[in-house]
Amino acid sequence: SCIEEFNPEIEKYENVLVIEGLVSNLDGPYEVKISRTTQLDTAFAVPVSDAYVQIEDNAGNSVVLNESRDGLYTSRGNDFKGVVGNEYRVRIDYDNRSYASAFAKILQPVAIQSVDKEFKHIPVPGTLKDTLGYQFFVSTEAPQADTSYIYWKMTETYEYKAGFVRDYLYLNGDTLELCLEEKYAWWTCYMTENIPEIHIKKYINPIPAAAMQNVPINFVHNFSDRLEETYSLLVQQLSINAETYNFLQEFRDQEMNDASMYS
Repeated sequence: SCIEEFNPEIEKYENVLVIEGLVSNLDGPYEVKISRTTQLDTAFAVPVSDAYVQIEDNAGNSVVLNESRDGLYTSRGNDFKGVVGNEYRVRIDYDNRSYASAFAKILQPVAIQSVDKEFKHIPVPGTLKDTLGYQFFVSTEAPQADTSYIYWKMTETYEYKAGFVRDYLYLNGDTLELCLEEKYAWWTCYMTENIPEIHIKKYINPIPAAAMQNVPINFVHNFSDRLEETYSLLVQQLSINAETYNFLQEFRDQEMNDASMYS
């Protein structure tokens, strides 16, 4: 089939704040990102600096986040850690205005049993083709609540080789020629990235045992340079409330259905 490029005519847009943050019972530091929406033809977010950012609990305690780089506000080390059962919100003062999220309770976490992988073919969405790669799966213990909402956040780290071998090192104004071993030591690189895809699941008790086993999460296709050397996947399993689950589900569905923007 053919794909025809479509450029929508958008005369104006709303320049509003976008605030991203997460509080959990895991060790810090915690991060809050603040940016502004941009026009459709702009490929990058506009960070917002010089805001006053706090995380508050329902008992009146708070911690201030410092701006570590443009638009990114971070707590200091392990000075703050969320507690299961407590409620938290993010409060921001910026440009003579105050913004605050609703209080949300940290729910009892559900433990991960295992993370597994399988080298397999999977269909390519929207085509009759498939692709080969590693499909990762997660298995969990049984949630205790009547209804549980699970959100998997993932971070990948992989080794790759640089596109060239360094022959010289420039240090303090001097040019040093590298020996063969040193050349290839600079050739090996590592990259750590957050996986942007949203993976969520809703469980209603009683839950069949099979429903909690081998839930597909991240897939890495064989054409990616991420599998050329070594690859590692860090999976965090978070218990979230119904409001957060519904928001993530709507956001994921919109991303998966390109036509929804114009329907």
